[in-house]
Amino acid sequence: MTDLLDVLPAFPVEEYSRLITALENNLVTTSDLLTLDVVELARRVQLPILDLKHLITTLRSHLHESYGLGKSAVSVETSYSGPGKGNKLTLTRDGSQLAAERLLISSLDDSIDTALGGGIATGYVTEVTGESGAGKTQFLLTLLLAVQLPAPHGLDRGAIYISTEHVLPTQRLQTIITSHPRIKDLESPPSLKRVLSIQLPDLEAQDHILAYQLPVAVRSQNIGLVVIDSIAANYRAETEASKNKDMEKTRAKTLAVRSADLVKTGTLLRKIAVENDCAIVVANQVSDRFEQQMAPRWTVDTQRLPLAQEVAPDLAANKEMQDKRDNASRIPEPSQPQSSPATMSYPSSSTSSMPKRPLMTYDRPPSPTILDPRLTLDYQMRFFTGWGDDDSVDQKNLKTPALGLTWTNQIACRIAIIRESTFVPAAHDPTSEVDYSNKSMTLPLAETGLGGADWSKKRWQRWMRVAFAAWTQETEEGDRGVEFEIWSGGIRSIKKL
Repeated sequence: MTDLLDVLPAFPVEEYSRLITALENNLVTTSDLLTLDVVELARRVQLPILDLKHLITTLRSHLHESYGLGKSAVSVETSYSGPGKGNKLTLTRDGSQLAAERLLISSLDDSIDTALGGGIATGYVTEVTGESGAGKTQFLLTLLLAVQLPAPHGLDRGAIYISTEHVLPTQRLQTIITSHPRIKDLESPPSLKRVLSIQLPDLEAQDHILAYQLPVAVRSQNIGLVVIDSIAANYRAETEASKNKDMEKTRAKTLAVRSADLVKTGTLLRKIAVENDCAIVVANQVSDRFEQQMAPRWTVDTQRLPLAQEVAPDLAANKEMQDKRDNASRIPEPSQPQSSPATMSYPSSSTSSMPKRPLMTYDRPPSPTILDPRLTLDYQMRFFTGWGDDDSVDQKNLKTPALGLTWTNQIACRIAIIRESTFVPAAHDPTSEVDYSNKSMTLPLAETGLGGADWSKKRWQRWMRVAFAAWTQETEEGDRGVEFEIWSGGIRSIKKL
């Protein structure tokens, strides 16, 4: 039970020191203690059954209290009259009350806050992902200043900036302070003194600081926001180093070790966020997602096909072709009657006396996990990566957040920042009604010819969208999100005309 204090830090271990020591020697975890049969567990660790039952009862009681189901946080309802009538424990606070008590860190822009459900919520690990130059760091720098503001925009607490790639851009922070309209006119604006910074050169230093130094700093310095920029840099460096040394021989082992490290890191960050009621925001890198990696669309007309073709169209087509080849190879004899469909016929062969193996048919459909591409990870990733969830348009420039599905399971919210380039005329009438950002429209040719200097100007467009979140709904399918731009005061949304 080495994980007992991680699950329940306030558990009275002194009362059960003898039992806990025996359980730790036999590698019994808290989950095993709650799920395994108590008789089998007592035989395994050589402990009295009654003592184990008492420990399990106490453990469950503390777990109920930690989740708001204990005696001090429940109400008893006796009005229930259905099957199993009796007292029923219910939470004293419902979802709306918890939502009203949630603390949020504003982005200092009303449109972006609306898309994020009010801002960045405390008590969760939030990821901001996007390609290089999309604006991730600019968004994080704005949060470092917003957390210092009083409610409703901030928490009136400090922030910690943990960097794995570059140092804290203090000059850029000072520019935001002097340029943003909601900050520059305050009597006591945010200060750089309330932003602590540390740099993580490698994965070993990262694990040590996150496990030992960060929890102490958050408690002692009244920290409300922890920013890690970026979480994938050190993991990618370690993976590339292992590839160069051992190549493919130990690649699977390296990935397994990395998955365990990601789970450990995610557990540490979630624990810090919950225990200190602070927000942890991490930046993540992305990689290109090529079209051939995307699962094919399921376009079979299931209303016109029989059951075998509905479930497995490839198998049905192969069966039809095989039947045609078999009929062409058969030479019927005049003296023999034509065989019935249920009779198995064998082609004549002078080289082999073995009967032809009959074509296999299925009494029930094959497993859908093999045939249905909609159940593959390549297809499902469109729903949690932030790219490729709209089937109505032919999307290009698709990205996949780094660290894979293992890291996705460790976070509570993913905010995707999408950047695309748009070519516009270098000089055109601003009062014109032509929408130059519409890529589907055929633009007139430049006067200097195709590829002339008049069309060489490139403009970057950026959108922010929520892939998933624990405190708000995700951005609807087909909606790119909130368009924003980067300026001297940080980031700001672009209002649609």
